Amino acid sequence: MTYVYRTYAKDGRLLYVGCTDAFERRIMQHASSGSLWFHDAESFSLEYHPSRKQALAAEREAIRTEWPLYNIDSSVDPATPRLLAYRRHQRRMRALDHALEHGWPPPPTPEQFKAEFQRSWAEHCRLRNAVRQAELGGSTDFYHFGQQDHQGAS
Repeated sequence: MTYVYRTYAKDGRLLYVGCTDAFERRIMQHASSGSLWFHDAESFSLEYHPSRKQALAAEREAIRTEWPLYNIDSSVDPATPRLLAYRRHQRRMRALDHALEHGWPPPPTPEQFKAEFQRSWAEHCRLRNAVRQAELGGSTDFYHFGQQDHQGAS
């Protein structure tokens, strides 16, 4: 038996989607490996699939459509710089959230936090909207977008 599992925070946010043949063992692996989402997990849901192939397909689709907070969409073509930039930004924001919630590293000053938050949030919104536009059939000029990002960063 193979399961797709979803992990939820107390407020109902979807934290993580995974696939496993042994749910309890996999959760213990997450706990011992220090998965960032594990401390925030409040509940889990299990979805049975008759084959591993079907479960992996369901996991990929759930990650792609449900946007769990701590997953990275492995179905994204690595040659798409815009999507990679968006995923890098998501990981930075998750790490920052986790660090602030658990007191590591020492918190920034209010001015530093506000400036970083405003910069990160603006970048997050810009990239999220670009990804959604591409998914809805808008511009698919990923390479051009990636070049602009790279040139703007230097």
